Amino acid sequence: MPASRLEFPINNLWMGGEVRRNFSRYSIGVNALSSVMRNTRGRMKDSDWADTDDLSERTIFSTSANRMNYGVIAGGDVDLKISDWLNLPPSLDIRPLIGFEWQKFSFTVHDGVQYKYKPPTADLSLPGNVLDFEQDYWQYFAGVRARWDMGKPLDLVPLKLLTEVHGGYVTAYNKDHHLLRGDRYTFETTYGYSFYTSLGFEAQLTKNITLGTGVDYLMIRTTGKHNWRYNTIGVDSTWNNGVKVYSDQIGINVNLTYRF
Repeated sequence: MPASRLEFPINNLWMGGEVRRNFSRYSIGVNALSSVMRNTRGRMKDSDWADTDDLSERTIFSTSANRMNYGVIAGGDVDLKISDWLNLPPSLDIRPLIGFEWQKFSFTVHDGVQYKYKPPTADLSLPGNVLDFEQDYWQYFAGVRARWDMGKPLDLVPLKLLTEVHGGYVTAYNKDHHLLRGDRYTFETTYGYSFYTSLGFEAQLTKNITLGTGVDYLMIRTTGKHNWRYNTIGVDSTWNNGVKVYSDQIGINVNLTYRF
């Protein structure tokens, strides 16, 4: 079992946009999203396994409201048209791509309750702000996207099926300040990989306007080093055994596109 684990929900509404320039053989796009809601749906969970003689049993657990001070997702990509090189039908457009994405989440955990199991003690209320936490992910990926022109199913508007799959290298960094413990910080620098997949549909409403919807999933897995600094008691310790930072993100999106 880990010595400690923090779990932050990022369930939120996001708004943003993408600008893409299409050329005959390739396209270039940049995009950005920002969180909308103040508090995320779901509560932050903090678990500790402090009994070194029995690491199988959790000794301390707390759950708190989780305020997203801000969330930013931004990136860009370049894709290349190859369907004609592969002698595919005109209705099928397949494009390899490369790109990057930056994610930054800033949280303030507040108004929590702590439970101690070993030794058992009364539940402890944690009013006000409990800790500040920031997480950055930098992804550098390669993959493929595809678009299938389905025509007019059921004699409705023209419809296209869209899908994308990519994987990449990830660098990550986070900072944790336990506000109730004075000058106490932890920092983690980790490295790993990501995997992304999406599926959606796009309806051609007019010559220049399309309405799209879809679902996507992003998995991030990283490992690295943990630095614990507690200046109040003179601690500055670093280790890399068992340090893991990960994220699973599922999104449902609706978008409106205007073609110039």
